Amino acid sequence: MSIDASVPVEEMERDELEARVRALEDRLDKLESKTDRVAKSSFPHTAFMMFLDQLLPEESIDDYGGAPHDYFEAVGEFASMVHQHESVVEEQRSAVDDPMGENWSKIVEAAKNLEGTAGHTRPNGYVALYGSDIVQATGHSERYALNLIEKFGQDDSKKGVTWQPHEPPQPSNNHSAKKKALLVDLDVWGN
Repeated sequence: MSIDASVPVEEMERDELEARVRALEDRLDKLESKTDRVAKSSFPHTAFMMFLDQLLPEESIDDYGGAPHDYFEAVGEFASMVHQHESVVEEQRSAVDDPMGENWSKIVEAAKNLEGTAGHTRPNGYVALYGSDIVQATGHSERYALNLIEKFGQDDSKKGVTWQPHEPPQPSNNHSAKKKALLVDLDVWGN
């Protein structure tokens, strides 16, 4: 089965991602099983190389007479890709188990706790929450917290909420990077 790697993992729907993970896990099991057997036996190298060529995501085997152990690194890289997919699925599962309403409540509570602190207080009643603040409030990973910043910051149903994208150091911001932040207006959400 060919795996379409053109769609970034983070942009896939959960069921599509889970199907991809199952296919990748199956391929990884076959790869690991075959590489173990080849390392311990006299399995014909050419047959093994043809098998690897069919299973690896890229057609990277040019010499079917090569030594199979030369491709163990490629098998390891493939395993790493499978584990990356699995971690995204696990993140999505934990996000589904923790509804957005609960995430939002935790974020508003964190904003109330940070009100008046240096680096977080903004004009007009806004409080800035950075990825690390959202991680601490929700218990999610840094990557998921940064996704929540954009999700809640762009949610038109949440009045008094916006977001600040990350900006690398440049002359217009005095050569200082701006961190991605969720800006919550506590005049709206402070009650």
